Order: sequence, then C-alpha cells, then structure tokens
Amino acid sequence: MNCLLYTRVSTDQQETVQQDTLCARYAELKGFTVTATCSDPDTSGGTDFSERDGGAAVFAAVRQGVRHVIIAKLDRLGRSAMNVLETVRQFGELGVTLHIVDMGGETLTSTGPAGRLLLLILAGVAEFERELIRSRIKDKLDLKFSKGEVIGTIPYGWQVGRRCPAAEESAQHGPTMLEPHPDESHWLRLMVEMRW
Repeated sequence: MNCLLYTRVSTDQQETVQQDTLCARYAELKGFTVTATCSDPDTSGGTDFSERDGGAAVFAAVRQGVRHVIIAKLDRLGRSAMNVLETVRQFGELGVTLHIVDMGGETLTSTGPAGRLLLLILAGVAEFERELIRSRIKDKLDLKFSKGEVIGTIPYGWQVGRRCPAAEESAQHGPTMLEPHPDESHWLRLMVEMRW
C-alpha cells in the first residue's frame, strides 16, 4: 500500500529530521511504500492545512490515489480544532486514513468511531495549548511594557540607556529605558530637515 509522509515546523531554525525518521519507521513497520514526502517548513500551525504548500501537495497526491497519510504528531496537521477536523473530514471523504505516529508511545488512526473521537478531543487540546501560549506571551510582554523594559528591536536613532530608577535601587538587571543615540539622532534630524 502506498503512503505519504507529512511534516511541518514552525520556524526556519527547526528541522524535520526527527519527524521524517518517526514517520518512515512507522511506514516500514506497517509495510507501506512511501511514495512522497510533503513538508511545510517555517509554517505556523494556525495556517489552514489546505492553504499550505505541503498541504496542497498532500491533497494532490491523495487525489492521485494515495490512501494513507502519516504524520508524527497531531499538531503538525494544525493547531486549530476546526481546521484539523475539516482536514480529517476531507481525508475521510476521499477514503484516506490519517496515521498519527507519536501519541505518547502509542499510534492513532482516523479509522473507526474511537479514532475519530480521540482526534476530536486532541484537536481541541492542541488549540487550547496554542491559545494558552499566546496568552502567556502577551501577559509577559504587557508586564515588560508596563515596567518600561525594552521589547523587540531597538528603533534606529535610539539606544538602550540607563536602568529605571526602581531597578537601580533593587540592583536588578531589570528594566532599561530608551534614550537617543547621539550619532543616529543626528542623521534622523538631517533627514527631517532635508525633507522639508
């Protein structure tokens, strides 16, 4: 039987080697013939599966007769419960079985009512986890902003200056303030003057 391997990583600093290895070993164990490997590097799990280049390649292969799609983990398919469930529904309509290899030492397929129920629950958990991460990051950035800490890239014309008075008193390596950069500020003023 033919199968296809699908991998996804969120940033260009990650690799799919571990996912490739897990999926290939599973395919070998099941006696599948791997006909293609589709990948979405540097792609957020929030992007709809069908809108990704690799996702579109998976559906193209499925329409040409591939009946088994193997992924390492459910969150590689997506982190939106609705998107994951829609993708699984489309696979089902096309007669495709989704195989999820790494489920804490177990595997899971989309065949049968129990498999579909577990996919429903796990898709909801993946979406919850994504929203929780977003919330934590936002809370941390809001706290840093409220303390006057530098967040992100320092804009041209500015430099990290002295510590906030509260940080100096407590001897923490904490919040710092932006102050004008002498050389860069000169060029910014010159550009403004030349514009007028």
